[in-house]
Amino acid sequence: QNGVKVGVINFLGRVFMSPIDSQWELAKEAIEEIKKVTPIIIIDFHAEATAEKICFGKYCCELGASAFFGTHTHVQTADEKILNNMAYITDAGFCGSVDSVIGMEYQTSLNRFLTCMPERYDVADSKDVQINAVEVEIDINTGYAVAIKRISCNSKLEENKENEN
Repeated sequence: QNGVKVGVINFLGRVFMSPIDSQWELAKEAIEEIKKVTPIIIIDFHAEATAEKICFGKYCCELGASAFFGTHTHVQTADEKILNNMAYITDAGFCGSVDSVIGMEYQTSLNRFLTCMPERYDVADSKDVQINAVEVEIDINTGYAVAIKRISCNSKLEENKENEN
């Protein structure tokens, strides 16, 4: 809006994930580079372990990030806060079927757990959906987070009448 530039960085965690380059080594350089263009930096940290998300979030806060959203586990955490001028949440949650196993059909998920055999996950199809999100207000001059609000709501999808014919 009004020519405001926003830097967005996605980092991948390493705990319980495939081996990749260290986010710890990449974060400082990436944030410093983006700060030359804008003070507003959003971090999406796609990781499995909450401890890694919390620690990396604090590290990004020290480097001057504006907001930090943990993602991947699909379960929204209730720990949103302003951490030294940075908006933080361990996991932003997901959007999808309420009656599911993190968005996948229950039976497919159950089969995988019972048999320990790989099986293709089927996306859950339900009219009852949940929407998780995070709303953050950031000062455009300083890049400091002013407010963070966790959003979580359930809704029922309506049939599309046009597709019935």
